Amino acid sequence: MDATRAADQTVAAWLYASLVTDAMTTTPPVALAATDGSLRHALVGRLTRQATLIHELSLPSDRLRADVAQILPRHLVGFEIKSSADRLDRLSRQARAYEEVFARCYLVVAPRHLTAATSMVPSWWGLITPTKDGAHLRTARKAQAHDNARPEVLVRLLWRQEAVSACLQLGLPAPAGVPRAELWRSLVHALDLSGLQAVVARALIDRDPRQARIPTRWSTGLRDELVENVL
Repeated sequence: MDATRAADQTVAAWLYASLVTDAMTTTPPVALAATDGSLRHALVGRLTRQATLIHELSLPSDRLRADVAQILPRHLVGFEIKSSADRLDRLSRQARAYEEVFARCYLVVAPRHLTAATSMVPSWWGLITPTKDGAHLRTARKAQAHDNARPEVLVRLLWRQEAVSACLQLGLPAPAGVPRAELWRSLVHALDLSGLQAVVARALIDRDPRQARIPTRWSTGLRDELVENVL
């Protein structure tokens, strides 16, 4: 009897571990609906499959990362995930960093944090939270356009060669050896915000992420592989 009970406990532990491990690749069970992995998996399933998605995108300010960045043809959309296990002490600082580069921002938040987190982000942030049964995500509030973008920060998402290519396409000088910061300044002066957003979005879509330094997860359509981060 003891041996049978021990075997049953081993199987139960294995099944639980399998559910946690597979949270990113299978439909998340209700019990895991507010974990980071399950929220992320459900979110990716909702986003446009033709869009490029970058997980853990390094942001130029404050050494922060965006949990999920959706790269659309003419702008970027950022998604910050707050699971049941997360703390909210960094959320205000994260929100400011998101606003500098993303045209629209969403907070994907576990029910236990919904009230507190909502009060910590501007009213134009979108809100996404699990349904009452925990089986799906619902949009509680759609994200709106905002005026807090900072072109001088957004442009810093461009690698040097991407900045060179963008300058040449615009007929701007890009001599060999010119510092990347000077290329960034040229682009900021030559383009309005919408033009710069489109240039950065196109560069991220066309980029070969394997050439970067810091590992992250990159998804393009149905492709989802471990690659290098953009900075």
